[in-house]
Amino acid sequence: MAANHRDLAPDWLNARVLPLLPRGVDAGRLQVLGLRSVADVWRICDAVWGADIVRDEVVDLVSADLAARGLRP
Repeated sequence: MAANHRDLAPDWLNARVLPLLPRGVDAGRLQVLGLRSVADVWRICDAVWGADIVRDEVVDLVSADLAARGLRP
């Protein structure tokens, strides 16, 4: 798709478009992995990518989405 839209800014696929993406992923997948809380998800992200690598506004957005899917804070 990006090849057909060369006028897009280099950062077009980032947190600004996240709310527009389909919400088809089921929180049950996280629970199958043993993740019961949003904090569990961020502990893994910190271990893999390093602490504080994800911008605060992205953390807030993703955390709210995961909580809406049934994970506790």
